[in-house]
Amino acid sequence: MDERLFKLDLYLKEHTFNRDEIADLFSVTTRQLTRLLNKWQDEGILTYNSGVGRGNASEIIFNVDIEQEFITYLIRNINNYTMESLQAIIDYPMHDDTRKAIKVCIEESLYGKKESDLSDYHIDYIYRIPQRIHPLESMDISLSTILLNVGDRLYYNYNNEIHNLLVLYDEWVGNELFIHLRRNIRFSNGDILFAADVVDCLKSMIEKKRLFSDLNSVLGIEVLDHYKFKITFQKRMDIVKIILSQEFSTIYKVRDGQTYFTGAYEIESQDEDNIKLKINPYYHGPTPDITGILLINDNDKYRAYFNHNALKEKETFQSYIFNFLLFNPNSKITLANRKEAERIVREFQKDEEIKFEPFIESLKIMKLKGSKGSTEKMIDLFRRMSKSFEVVEMTLDDYIQNDIITFDVDAIFMNECVPSDYVFYDLLINGKYSEWYRHLPESQNFMYIYNYKHKPYWTYIERIYKQFVQENCFMIELDRYHKVFELPSHFENITTNMYGVINYRSIIMKNEVPLND
Repeated sequence: MDERLFKLDLYLKEHTFNRDEIADLFSVTTRQLTRLLNKWQDEGILTYNSGVGRGNASEIIFNVDIEQEFITYLIRNINNYTMESLQAIIDYPMHDDTRKAIKVCIEESLYGKKESDLSDYHIDYIYRIPQRIHPLESMDISLSTILLNVGDRLYYNYNNEIHNLLVLYDEWVGNELFIHLRRNIRFSNGDILFAADVVDCLKSMIEKKRLFSDLNSVLGIEVLDHYKFKITFQKRMDIVKIILSQEFSTIYKVRDGQTYFTGAYEIESQDEDNIKLKINPYYHGPTPDITGILLINDNDKYRAYFNHNALKEKETFQSYIFNFLLFNPNSKITLANRKEAERIVREFQKDEEIKFEPFIESLKIMKLKGSKGSTEKMIDLFRRMSKSFEVVEMTLDDYIQNDIITFDVDAIFMNECVPSDYVFYDLLINGKYSEWYRHLPESQNFMYIYNYKHKPYWTYIERIYKQFVQENCFMIELDRYHKVFELPSHFENITTNMYGVINYRSIIMKNEVPLND
């Protein structure tokens, strides 16, 4: 890209068109300037309307985002610039966000980051490093954390209100939802996001999620132009925007075997112990204050990182961690046995010395390897309840990647993060719970209400379905609590999604307060 286009763009943001001044800015004659403008018009970069006659002003209309194009060009060609020319570019009159993005790109490209130096990274903990970063993989908090920060969705949910993200505007016409996309959105490889990309993602997601979220009511998705498409339903589904705001609906593009996203960060490196995120140079929003993130699965290393930092706590209230024992609905464990087991659990939580005789003929329970002490206590309790007892241990990856309908067990200890207002809806479209329970008539009726009734009905059906689960004692709740974060005290404007996952791009870093010795 010709750097003079960037100069012209900055000039026209502050001045009306003046042929002589622009020629001086470019150090060319007015005749040469006219040739340049005609050349750029032929290339489709701008539209040049030459004023003819006295009082008719010339006009330039840019057909592309010049700032974004120049930043992209600069990143790719930065090694061809001298320090003096780079400093001159930084000194141009420009938007603060643009200057900040250019500075970040210059620093990373010229000085790099030492592998052993983590001072440029915010370090956070996730309990596993997903092998594959893709929205159609089985979703958990670790994958959700990464996708929230490297990707965008058509909509986002903030305080239970749906807002546009990649969508410019939308409209319902009968049973058809017409969606117009924002322009100049780019994937992290520089490709522009078009409606065809979104439609490809949605078709794959719908095929994957059809059994979970009743998306079989989608009759078709059609590209209408570069930035417009429509979704046709059997019947209008207002909840579709909530579905399209979740991490499994993240928009992506696969090129040459690599997956690219449009979010604030991109994946810098990944191994079995950590994953590094860096600024996406093509990101369409303001450049985040946090320019590097290191997510690690070693809690001891995570704690050591914060030993010399002043911390503060943030508690999430939109969601909570939910620990429970889920019974297989096809198990031979009777309702009477399940209810007695729940009664004993409640008594045990008050007094661990509770006495009783075994009453379950045979019980086979699955737990995750490395489960905490509270799970071990419950296993011992259920062992006492059973005449014949077996524990099956499974790795986290095997548990996540396999449908639990294939597990030959009577019950599973589960841990889910669920939105406070949509507990069973979330369990039925995202949680492992759905793999055992989505086929029940009560679950299908529940999903029908969510899909085709207005929001006021949702609270009602949540209560009715919860009553159904409790009456049949399919689930024994063991614990629930809000997630609490420990973050550096100089972090402000901390926001999370509906699952309590931190959106790093929103964080504002004020002057750091060191920890007093």
